[in-house]
Amino acid sequence: MKGFLKHLFGGGNNETIHAYGITDTGRRRENNEDYLLIRPERRIFIVADGMGGHNAGEVASAEAVRSVDEFFAPEVVARMDSDPSSIGPLMIDAFHHANLRVNEVANQSPEYKGMGCALIMAFMTGDTLHTCHVGDVRCYLVGPSGIRQLTNDHTEIARMVREGTMTPEEARTSKLRSYLTQAVGQTAAMEPELHTYRLDRGDRVLLCSDGLWDMLSDRRIQEIVSETTGIDKVCTNLIAEANDAGGRDNVTVVVFEK
Repeated sequence: MKGFLKHLFGGGNNETIHAYGITDTGRRRENNEDYLLIRPERRIFIVADGMGGHNAGEVASAEAVRSVDEFFAPEVVARMDSDPSSIGPLMIDAFHHANLRVNEVANQSPEYKGMGCALIMAFMTGDTLHTCHVGDVRCYLVGPSGIRQLTNDHTEIARMVREGTMTPEEARTSKLRSYLTQAVGQTAAMEPELHTYRLDRGDRVLLCSDGLWDMLSDRRIQEIVSETTGIDKVCTNLIAEANDAGGRDNVTVVVFEK
């Protein structure tokens, strides 16, 4: 296990949010190119999944997360709290800043050429969840009504599933499933995807890299998230089962609840 973060902190409207996150190298990789960050005082949660040769994926993830973290200074978060209409545009701006940062670093060294990462950020205002992402990092909502994937994967395979030309079962075994159509670090125009969702009491939010959902079915993820007491235990159980299922990739999870 590369490391973990745990936080208990105040959210909007004086509510309390419990958050926990773990990133793990997995069973088959030599290094961990995932990166997570939880900012308690700003109600910000981030997961990145790097790609690129050598250690470039790890560098891309770290630079992207650092850029987003720096963008959302306390005064920017205060603006988002006072003006909810600014949240989406600011999140998209932050992703474009991260894209520029990763490209700048990539241009400084030949070994970083082509590096990038999938990236997701979540932000809470009161009972409202806001997400912004590119790539195949996911946000799941798990509650009394079951599990719901709030984000769309930015992959060619996911597009084919949405259009009905490939089944979800076929997509799970396709050799093309890991090819991204959007990522931080790409030189083409990037279009981050936004989602807003109002949470109910008892809902749990899961951010994760594909090292989790590629190894476990949505049904099994739901069972672990909904039936496990304590979100710290939820995270450790998710990591353990992903590794027991093969651990083909780095796996990162962040879980939070109100």
